[in-house]
Amino acid sequence: MLKDLAENKLLWVAIVIGVLLVGGVVCGPYLMDRLTDRVIERLLKEYSPGPYSPGFDPDKVDPNAWRRSLKPEQINQPPSGWEDQSPKEWNRQWEDQRH
Repeated sequence: MLKDLAENKLLWVAIVIGVLLVGGVVCGPYLMDRLTDRVIERLLKEYSPGPYSPGFDPDKVDPNAWRRSLKPEQINQPPSGWEDQSPKEWNRQWEDQRH
């Protein structure tokens, strides 16, 4: 009889699945607590935009800082030499520069 039980693969599969289910039910709450603690720790970490350098915080950047460095007549003006280009010519030059 023991030999029959040892050879019955379906019974062993059922035992393994049962042990995994019981282990999941018993250890599940503990694993979820650890997982949520790690997520909370990661969310509470200080913001850093890059993993290797501190960089800058985009929330603290003044979006109008570059406008103050321009003269009033330069604001909202295209670069010189582009006024008389057609959109197709501009696009062609753009594509040539990209390649």
